[in-house]
Amino acid sequence: INYSLYKWLLRNDKEWLVKNYPIINEYKRKKYEFTNWKERDEELLIESKEIVRGWKRLETIRPKKITKHLISMQLRNSSVLYKYSEKLPLSINYVNSVIETSEQFNWRKLEWAYESFVENGETLTKTKLLAKAAVSQHLNPTKFVEEFLVSKL
Repeated sequence: INYSLYKWLLRNDKEWLVKNYPIINEYKRKKYEFTNWKERDEELLIESKEIVRGWKRLETIRPKKITKHLISMQLRNSSVLYKYSEKLPLSINYVNSVIETSEQFNWRKLEWAYESFVENGETLTKTKLLAKAAVSQHLNPTKFVEEFLVSKL
């Protein structure tokens, strides 16, 4: 209905307006189901464990660092770990226990690079290993690679 016409009728013929104005559906409030956080936490814990167990499946080209963000992105509801972390202690503790430090991730990248060199039968040098693994520079990469190679030999 035209707003100016409505105002005019309201001022000049309110009786007619009330009688003939279409009935507006009242706002129906949705009944929200309350979340059982303990149950939700257990479900997320199981889902998080499955994601971490199948992490290699996510690494199509090269290794990916196991982070809270990447784990949460794989969950059905990706924001729940961040929004309701205080209500999900089991899941948060598990995720915090499996996330990788930079050093752990670089070690895993070196293992991945080493295995790919061995599988392809290529000659292995420190430089090639560093280049393929892309070890971060703040860790003193040559020393890090030497430690890795000593552990493998």
